[in-house]
Amino acid sequence: MKCKLPVIVLPLMWVLCFMHAAVSADDSAADPEQRWQTRPIELESIGETTLIRVPLDAEVYRHLAEDRHDLRVFNSQQQETAYVVRRRETPEFRDVERRWTIPKAALSPGPDQELVIEFMLDKDDPVPSELKLDTPLRDFEQSVTLVGITGDEEQELARTVIYDYHRFMDVRNTTIKIPATSVRTYRLTVASPTSEQESMLLELTRQLSTQGEAGRQEKVQVTRRPFRIDRLELMALVPQRETRSPALVPYEVTLGDITHDADHKQTLVDVIAHRAPVSRLTFASSSRNFSRRAAVHVLEEEEAGPPIVRGQL
Repeated sequence: MKCKLPVIVLPLMWVLCFMHAAVSADDSAADPEQRWQTRPIELESIGETTLIRVPLDAEVYRHLAEDRHDLRVFNSQQQETAYVVRRRETPEFRDVERRWTIPKAALSPGPDQELVIEFMLDKDDPVPSELKLDTPLRDFEQSVTLVGITGDEEQELARTVIYDYHRFMDVRNTTIKIPATSVRTYRLTVASPTSEQESMLLELTRQLSTQGEAGRQEKVQVTRRPFRIDRLELMALVPQRETRSPALVPYEVTLGDITHDADHKQTLVDVIAHRAPVSRLTFASSSRNFSRRAAVHVLEEEEAGPPIVRGQL
């Protein structure tokens, strides 16, 4: 079972004190040792006024009144200390794309006439997951290699082909996937940066004589063009906090009576949560291949009230 976990926000304190749920707060004849349950709060040495959070566990909820009016906090001098009970929350994040252009890059030809581009990340740049080559060219295919550099060590991160097959279909990919890494310096190598583009037009030469066609010659024009790169663009997934949601922690519950109602084709399961602030129930079953509708009711004076939630198991 998982549920919302309230926490106490309070100044420096030493002891949680709460009344046993079975004894009334107005019962002056009751033995104080039996009426009150105490829980020491162990803290490291704190030399200044501060706020701390103390979670209320299942044992506290077991003895605590429903409205928590009997909860007390005492310091080391046995003086009651003020506190606030709040619901514990956790932030929720989602990944947001961040794209930016590499401002500075060093370009040089390689020993085999390849194009070598080196660049570094700035101090505040996140670790990228993609590198995109922005080029105005169409109808090309280029082999590229991306290497990460850390000091004197080099690690090959990606070896792939970027392409544009516009002549045949609107298919284009100029993005290089970067695996998770901690390097901050990269080297991009583009093999054969001068590409050849075959013309879509065919030059046809025919030789004619008095007897008819004496010969025919066909020529295809091939244009050699440099692989132009306008800019290099990086992309990273940056976590961004969107909202805060209640923190969920497991609480142990007790299963009470389990009744099988054959007439109504339903099973009644009594779940005792011991006053814990339940917000979710998880059932474990050895059965397989089933689908059951379920409803949760709260017992009020031994009678089940209207369902507070319905679901499908």
